[in-house]
Amino acid sequence: MSSNSVCSSNGFCSSPNQCTCKTGYFGDQCEKYNCYGISYNDSSVCSRNGNCSAPETCSCKDGFFGHQCQTHQCNGIMYNSSSVCSGSGSCSKPDLCVCNNGYYGKDCNLWNCYNVVY
Repeated sequence: MSSNSVCSSNGFCSSPNQCTCKTGYFGDQCEKYNCYGISYNDSSVCSRNGNCSAPETCSCKDGFFGHQCQTHQCNGIMYNSSSVCSGSGSCSKPDLCVCNNGYYGKDCNLWNCYNVVY
């Protein structure tokens, strides 16, 4: 084992079989860390929308952003804006509008009135 891999490269060997971990790392060999109080390998880390890649560092899946991957948009509009999905639906995932009854289209901007599309 090389000296670079001792303590998972996240600390240093301070005495026989004893690691002193860098800030944010813990475990016998400094192999564990958290993201905002949640273990790096917990399924709920980073709002279930990313991976914990280092202490307090989420790497978000495509379409998600924010420190904890908690934010997304639909077609360039924040999910919680009153104008998302043309005001006629809700943004359930990145770029996915769930339209209110009677509305349809990618942005919920279409409706029928006696078989005429508006």
